[in-house]
Amino acid sequence: MASSIVIVGSCMIDFVCYSSRLPREGETLHGYKFVTNFGGKGANQCVAAHKLGASTTMIARVGDDLWGDKYINNFKDLGINHMYVKKTTGVSTGIAQISVADSGANQIIIVAGANSQLSVADILDSKSVIEKADVLVCQLETSSDVAIEAMKLCKGQIILNGAPALVKYDPELLTLPSIFCVNELEASELLRHAEIKSSIDNITICKLMKQPAIMTIEMTNLDEPIIGEDCTKDTKERVREMVLAFEPKKTNECNDENNYN
Repeated sequence: MASSIVIVGSCMIDFVCYSSRLPREGETLHGYKFVTNFGGKGANQCVAAHKLGASTTMIARVGDDLWGDKYINNFKDLGINHMYVKKTTGVSTGIAQISVADSGANQIIIVAGANSQLSVADILDSKSVIEKADVLVCQLETSSDVAIEAMKLCKGQIILNGAPALVKYDPELLTLPSIFCVNELEASELLRHAEIKSSIDNITICKLMKQPAIMTIEMTNLDEPIIGEDCTKDTKERVREMVLAFEPKKTNECNDENNYN
């Protein structure tokens, strides 16, 4: 039986322009390619988990515009449970305006739109499916209060992707997840600590989390995962093998998991 994974988070429409380089302030450039993608950290994670064989449910908000309809239809076409994806009257669907240079450098402006309307009340309306989930995944493109409420309800494993990093937040946010997934810059911001660059900082990070049994994993910038001191040796090794086995594809193509085949 497929694992039940519930994702609480964002839905974004990505408008992506490609050019040889990024424009300077006030400059207009000719680009050579434009694409529109279904994006957003939450939705990307949901679609990726679904394509890996999990039974996934998305909890999110979209706008009452054509993009909101397209997003819901995308979930429907993929076979993802979207009964908790709500349309929000009078608000646009969240968007990201992205410029990508041949070098891979990029500039991004996001407008949260309906994502900012996802509320604790929406989480309580979804209580039954969250409580039954084997895994809950949250990020911070929607309110941290929403993430906290969802994590409190979940009886399974909890993954918090701490991005984008917050400067101000309820400290409870970092005490609830089973797995805390960040890069070193996000860890530095969230933990209000000097820039974290290597696995030498493992103990420091775990102490700052104030819950040393937590598994703190950095999957994007370091050579080694950061794992809580009090995890068993077997758990540490399994997590380490899982993370180090992951080989991200490096490309200047701005493709979200929604579009992966």
